[in-house]
Amino acid sequence: MPRQVCSGAILRCSLGSNPSFLTVQPHNRVIAKNPAANIHDNKPGVNFQPFGACASVGLCVPVTPNPWKLGGKPVKVGGGKILTLTEKCTLSCQIGGVIKVIDPGQSCVCIDQDIKSVSHNKTPCTGNEKTTIEGYEGIDSYTGDLPSPLQVMWYAREGNELLKSYYPDSEIRSWIRDAADYHGIPHVLMAVILQQENAPSVPKWRQFLQFGERTVTTFSAIVDEHLFGIVPDQISGGSSGFANMSRATLRDAAQYTEQNYGKNPLPEDIRYRLLGWDQDTRIPGDDYKADLYYSAAHLRQLIDRETGSRCHSGALTPEQLRSVIAAYNGTGPLAEKYADDAMELLNNAANGNATLYFYEK
Repeated sequence: MPRQVCSGAILRCSLGSNPSFLTVQPHNRVIAKNPAANIHDNKPGVNFQPFGACASVGLCVPVTPNPWKLGGKPVKVGGGKILTLTEKCTLSCQIGGVIKVIDPGQSCVCIDQDIKSVSHNKTPCTGNEKTTIEGYEGIDSYTGDLPSPLQVMWYAREGNELLKSYYPDSEIRSWIRDAADYHGIPHVLMAVILQQENAPSVPKWRQFLQFGERTVTTFSAIVDEHLFGIVPDQISGGSSGFANMSRATLRDAAQYTEQNYGKNPLPEDIRYRLLGWDQDTRIPGDDYKADLYYSAAHLRQLIDRETGSRCHSGALTPEQLRSVIAAYNGTGPLAEKYADDAMELLNNAANGNATLYFYEK
């Protein structure tokens, strides 16, 4: 009996160098915590990301206009109108590759032929996995002033901080450390990502422009959220916040954390720190502390994706580390340069020739 494919499933293309994860929009049929997939979940950039390098054309840009092909007897959902996606289905890319399901996303879910019954035990990961990197243990802890971003930020204070107007840089760096620990990712990886995204070497006028641009994007996203999507996605869906994440990327990472690690992207004491008000808004930039946890969740997602190991635990190879950093920026030449710059910064910091401003042990 074929297993139902759900959001978080691992996919592999016959021509791709890396695996990818399936993302199913929450409005689709839901089994337990994970949205169940159907054969129309075939859209690149929406349902799955590129598969690294393509053996045929170099850069992977999937072209999959047709639905998934059935791999067995049809099974329907949604009142018998939609064909569900099972682990035996395949998806053809017009470049020449064939995409298959390597892991259906829920190892304990099986379906009968009229999908009357399903079973689900638990999320595949424990939530306690920890990924490490070797060779950077000697990087010096930084305790000085943060040269960027601007010392102005959007932040929801804790209940006992309502009159507080200043946050020491060491306290902000402790947020980074705590977010990395909560999601089980290397602290130094998050520090170098934040340094890449906040450009400490640029002049103050550019930092003002960056802060202004990200603030406009965040405000647009908040308006869009509460006024039924009236703001164009080109504006409201742009990258913003401390970690410079787009709204779609942030929400995908949050959903991935819930479905695979069985926990909210924000720990309870962070999520409800302001008089019980839920800070899990999933809008980049409206709360810088939450931004850090969303960023760490995204890095956890990328670690799983780039290693092809959901619930990854253990050390990353240098190649995997570089791949994760590149993926944070996207794909293509700019992402490759981003990764090269970050690796150079890490290696120089390990040799005592550079400073990681966001890294305090």
